[in-house]
Amino acid sequence: MSLRVRIAVTAALAVAVAVMVVAVVVYGATARRLTEQVDVELTSAARTILTLAPSDATRRAELLPRLREQIRESRSQVPRGGDDRFLGPFDVGVVQAVTTDGAVRTLGAVDLPVDDETRALAAGEVDGPLRRTVEVDGTPVRVLAVAVDDGGAVQFAVPLTAQVRSLEALRRQLLLTGFLGVGLAALLGALVANRAVRPVRRLTEAAEEVGRTQDLDHRIDVAGEDELGRLATAFNGMLASLDRARNAQRELVADASHELRTPLTSLRTNIEVLQRGDELPGHERDALLQDVRLQLEEFGRLVDGLVELARGDRPARAPTPVALRDVVDDVVDRASVFAPDATIRVVADDSVVVAERDRLERAVANMVDNAVKHGGGEVEVTVVDGAVVVRDRGPGFADGDAERVFDRFYRAPSARGLPGSGLGLSIVAQVAESHGGSYAARTNPAGGAEVQLRLPTA
Repeated sequence: MSLRVRIAVTAALAVAVAVMVVAVVVYGATARRLTEQVDVELTSAARTILTLAPSDATRRAELLPRLREQIRESRSQVPRGGDDRFLGPFDVGVVQAVTTDGAVRTLGAVDLPVDDETRALAAGEVDGPLRRTVEVDGTPVRVLAVAVDDGGAVQFAVPLTAQVRSLEALRRQLLLTGFLGVGLAALLGALVANRAVRPVRRLTEAAEEVGRTQDLDHRIDVAGEDELGRLATAFNGMLASLDRARNAQRELVADASHELRTPLTSLRTNIEVLQRGDELPGHERDALLQDVRLQLEEFGRLVDGLVELARGDRPARAPTPVALRDVVDDVVDRASVFAPDATIRVVADDSVVVAERDRLERAVANMVDNAVKHGGGEVEVTVVDGAVVVRDRGPGFADGDAERVFDRFYRAPSARGLPGSGLGLSIVAQVAESHGGSYAARTNPAGGAEVQLRLPTA
């Protein structure tokens, strides 16, 4: 089932439920109102008839012959049958008396049912009046039972035929109106769904077009700021992000191929020279082997850097609390082995950050290694409030270099003669971004280059 059909069906069902609730409420209120009107008429009739009787019990007995006379006159004027059976004195319906001992005196042509509660009312055991709807000879009748002051009770009844017919007509009208309303709601729901689904259809077609052509430059026109407009904006943003990621991937591959070509060419050349074997003097052969070893180490570092950059922001494992002092001590211990002539001083507090220790250690190692190579052999590492600041005593950054040193494969003109691939500080930037931190580089006013990595503290 398509989205458009589901919206139309949902609208029709919602209207059907609403119509059903309204119909039930209207039908119930109308039935209650009609019953209340009948009760008012019965109460008025009871008051009219009972006021004919004097308050004296002896004289009250005279009421019965007068009522019977009224009934005989009514019967002689109106044909018998149908609702005429319920014709009583003064056109108020059936009148029936119930004595205190439960005896029934019917004054009309129809006997009304007498239940235990009505007999209890006549005996003075319960309070009245009592109202109920019963069926007499297939005709619904509304009955009112009123207690008499000197004992006994009188029942008054009228047929509900007219009210039943009115309710049947109302029921037919409600059903017809409900069916028409549901049909109209389904039609309008289909029209609204068609209009509402149109932007979604455009999004679907755009996604299919991008999937077919791989054209990430494709964009969708955003109309409005509603949910569909926000969806189109998000879709365009997703395409832009994918486009940037693909371009970054292409740049990484292009830069990597360029950077790998040079060491591979040098290695091939040295290996070809070594293949001449005995033609080389021993000291030249040893120098070439040492050069090949260093080139392989540099090549390995370059591959490791490329692998780290290719990971992007995806964590290899869940970040954990890491003491920055421990990370810096391990990095400095290793740097002292590979650069024994360098002087590295550490000033650290007890900062604890949430990070992947391996990636954080690699980033700090790149900062220290960069400072050792360019700082004249004197490096200062400071740890404070979740930040690692590495400062050297070299010439600092040239104009414009501080903003570019975090770009991958970027190497300042003064550093192009030194070993390295230009990936060290770009890895620092990636580690900072993947952990929600920050990074910066500047020339210290007191001299030397300064690189900072800051991560959220635990």
